[in-house]
Amino acid sequence: MEFNVFLLAKYPFLEEAKSFLESYSTVSFENLSSDEDYTRAVKRGVERIKEAILFKKISFKNENLIDFKAEILSFPIAVAFIAALNDDFLRNIYATAEGKRIHELLKRDSYSDLELLLRDQKINFYPSEDSPSSLYKIAFSEYLKVSPQKWGKIWKLVNRQIKLGFVYVTREELSRLVSEHIKNRILERSRHPIDAESFSGPLKKGYIELKNVWDSYKSRFAKFEKETSEVSFPPCMVRLLSRQENGENLSHVERRSLVTYLIAKGQSIEEIINLLKSSPDFKESIARYQVEHLAGLKGSKKKYSPPSCETMKSYGLCFSDEWCKGIKHPLQYKGKPFSQTSKN
Repeated sequence: MEFNVFLLAKYPFLEEAKSFLESYSTVSFENLSSDEDYTRAVKRGVERIKEAILFKKISFKNENLIDFKAEILSFPIAVAFIAALNDDFLRNIYATAEGKRIHELLKRDSYSDLELLLRDQKINFYPSEDSPSSLYKIAFSEYLKVSPQKWGKIWKLVNRQIKLGFVYVTREELSRLVSEHIKNRILERSRHPIDAESFSGPLKKGYIELKNVWDSYKSRFAKFEKETSEVSFPPCMVRLLSRQENGENLSHVERRSLVTYLIAKGQSIEEIINLLKSSPDFKESIARYQVEHLAGLKGSKKKYSPPSCETMKSYGLCFSDEWCKGIKHPLQYKGKPFSQTSKN
């Protein structure tokens, strides 16, 4: 069987990559340390994760194609490291960085690459023949599976062109959809437990290096007082805060809702910036400007209010509890009675 090794080096999650690695070598996962090719792959796997942690992106250079076997194998090794480190914050950072890498490659590569990824991921799509403004159409059910409705207004079904059960999308939009789908697949795959005690040689060395890098990076983030936030914050904001602290990539609507609420509750700009540092796509200059803009310190100098309960419901972000009864705004939430919190 012939393989397009350059394509597999770019997209090492393809099903075909597994067949390639199986046909190329019979070395078992446990004995990677005895093979020079795998040693280089481990090094590149460590590099993938360090780049994700430190730069929020994973590089792909022409030289990666030269040692294509190491590039292909470095992906499952990196996922194994993430599974062994077993931290949701890190999972989100790594999967988001891989998703961005895929999206960037798709933007510069041919239509055939995009279509190959769609077929590989079993996403049903069709070239659009009846709409000049869109290049593709996907089934309504497929769109709902791969399109986060909280990305923004443009992704909501009410704002999409729908005809005969199909949603019309541009090539750029479809590239983002498949990138997000693969990111979620990576998240799922990295949740399969792997015991770091099984690592030896270069794998063990790489794991220790990554653990030190991650522990150092994670120590930079202060968390909000858990007991205080869970008692005094409404459940919608508790969920957003928890997801932010765990490194999830909140949508623009979710992040704006959380930030405006924290500003209204009296959190300082620095406290909020420190919280946002856990975002997989964090850039301090951009985050600082956005927070200061929402606080009325930049731009129009208008201080923005957090969304009402009705608006949160329209976003699909309302998770009311019995103490939400009768309130119309998250800031009206009085918190759980002390007698109730003492039972938990």
